Amino acid sequence: MAELRCVTVQQPWAALEALGLKPVEIRGVPMHYRGLLGIHAGQTCDPRALRDPLVLEALDGLRSTGRRDIRLTCGAVLAVANVVDCHRAAPYAPDRTCCQPWGWVTYGGKTAQHIVLTDVRRLTAPVPCRGSQAMPWRAPEDVAAAVWAQLEPTWQLVNTAAEARAMFGGAEQANYIAGRQLPDEEWRWVIDFPDGGRTTLWVGATEADVAAEIANWRPEREPEETQ
Repeated sequence: MAELRCVTVQQPWAALEALGLKPVEIRGVPMHYRGLLGIHAGQTCDPRALRDPLVLEALDGLRSTGRRDIRLTCGAVLAVANVVDCHRAAPYAPDRTCCQPWGWVTYGGKTAQHIVLTDVRRLTAPVPCRGSQAMPWRAPEDVAAAVWAQLEPTWQLVNTAAEARAMFGGAEQANYIAGRQLPDEEWRWVIDFPDGGRTTLWVGATEADVAAEIANWRPEREPEETQ
């Protein structure tokens, strides 16, 4: 089972990120990590956020859609996102910068660092755990297993050399698939797992083989129910 790295975020910022409403996390130092990241809600609330008109507007939207519960959750992993970039704020004016409307010019007296989040997947059942000020920090194995168990693998067919190169880029595996020049009817199944792993099933594999591969990957431990 792959490890899970997380970042602890105060509420209500954590809820906004977990719902995909705020696609950028603001820090005073850069994050060099790229890849899947757990959004962990800390035990405290940022009082400044409750005076921010942008935040208040977003929270009002949560009430109208019946998703208010997530902003009340503290001390738990709420979602998994993909970190694709981290850059210094690029000021356009003294009070305005890139990544609008959520980008900040400064953070803690320093030029703000914008951590860009994509492909956010909210957990049906938040996974309780203690957070950390490290950025990022490694979740305990049981917490990681409970998070991965809630996310579904995806799979698709790769029939041609062009599709292989599009999926794998210039990687050695892409060149190997493309170099075989197999007929289109000889399928190759590619399975992407929520923890970032990828498996390729070669010619002759069936949907039953795909299901078996997913069953072998899926953690045996189920998320514990919260009281």
